[in-house]
Amino acid sequence: MTLGVLSVALGVVIFSNALDGVLYFPITPFAALMLFEGLATLAVAWTGMGGQRMLRYVKGTTFCLSALLVLIGGEHGNFALSMIFGTLFLVDGALQIVTAKVVRYWRWKIAVAGGALEIAIAVFFYQPYPDYYAGTVTYCVAFGLFSAAGT
Repeated sequence: MTLGVLSVALGVVIFSNALDGVLYFPITPFAALMLFEGLATLAVAWTGMGGQRMLRYVKGTTFCLSALLVLIGGEHGNFALSMIFGTLFLVDGALQIVTAKVVRYWRWKIAVAGGALEIAIAVFFYQPYPDYYAGTVTYCVAFGLFSAAGT
């Protein structure tokens, strides 16, 4: 529980740092680690079996593409990343809502609320306010820390 609270606190600090448009988050080393992770995943992807192999190729390619967009930086890279992350959150939230409505498992209403939250996050990524896409990666790191605290 202590690690979850620390993860949320760190996520709040990182998220609020990105809101003013001046980033203190070390984005380049983070992108380099992400590129290394993507390349390492691609290097071992062939060892998987069936669907596992395909998922490794997708993960490695996605990590490499995202890291390269961050390293390229600038207005266009941030915009592309924001659209990619927004679309991923939108699709995941919509699928979560549809699944909860169709299957109606125990606590399906909580799943619908979680899907609605993901759609709200997607809208946040799509719109340029408050920093005109400059904090896209920082926001994703913060949201990752928020979600990691709940698991």
